[in-house]
Amino acid sequence: MRLLSPNILLKHMLKIDQQELTGNQDTSIRSIYDRYGSMLLGYINNVVKDNQEAEGYFVRIFSDAAQHFRDINWKGDLSWLQLNNFAKNRLSFF
Repeated sequence: MRLLSPNILLKHMLKIDQQELTGNQDTSIRSIYDRYGSMLLGYINNVVKDNQEAEGYFVRIFSDAAQHFRDINWKGDLSWLQLNNFAKNRLSFF
């Protein structure tokens, strides 16, 4: 299982403030991607059971998370929990 390059993922994230993508290291979507992207892809792959489909969901989930960036508490240890819950909500039909 491979992780998508940040550049490919970021191309899919439209209408996102550049500061949110690369701003404060602790709370930028890029830092969340760097820290938790592989864990999220592993989680999604475990739920979906298909690598290619999991990658598609991964891109959509991260894009949605980036678009809702201001609505989610990304501080400290809550980042992975928030991202995981965000993904669970979007994969609830599996």
